[in-house]
Amino acid sequence: MPHASLTQGFQRHSVPGDCLESHLYGDRGTLGVITVDRLTGRKSALTAMHVFSGIGDYPDPSLPSSIQVGSPCANGAGPIVGTLLRGTNRDIDAALIDIDGHPATNELPGIGAVRFWRALSDADDGQPVRMVGAFSGGVQYGTIVAAAMPVPGLGLETGIIVEMSAIHGDSGAPLVDASGYLLGILTGGSSTRQAFCPIGPIFQKLSCQLFR
Repeated sequence: MPHASLTQGFQRHSVPGDCLESHLYGDRGTLGVITVDRLTGRKSALTAMHVFSGIGDYPDPSLPSSIQVGSPCANGAGPIVGTLLRGTNRDIDAALIDIDGHPATNELPGIGAVRFWRALSDADDGQPVRMVGAFSGGVQYGTIVAAAMPVPGLGLETGIIVEMSAIHGDSGAPLVDASGYLLGILTGGSSTRQAFCPIGPIFQKLSCQLFR
């Protein structure tokens, strides 16, 4: 079993000054993979839930019924991309955004089309992976250190630990393997090691699937 010291010093990557922004809740991150809401059939997208600062679960009767999301940001007031549908940072860290009507595809800049998604096993330790974040500057390359381990400091029941660079604002960025299969989205990490939330539990808990 991987040692817990792998995740020592991890923190979330989303802070004011980056690319994807809630117009009511100030943190920013990366608009990630494009999905389909299985409850409505509408086009949607994933990002990290902690991008919506101070919200643990959504919907919540104490919060607005419509939370708008903008990208790209221009002095804190970018054009409207969509609205938050649901999300949680309990066991996973993911949020689903309704973007129906927007011309978005799963063509990752510098990588190409996402082929599909897959779950990881211990056999994937040491495998090369890639990520595209909003502010890390092009494709980031890395290696899986641990395919599945708890990351309690980031609220993840299971995380994918990767040796890779990332910066604030990359939260929500998609992680793919060398064949273009989607593995997860970025939650947080340190300057050299990152934790990604596996995509399978996200699809299950948020009732969505990969847009193709």
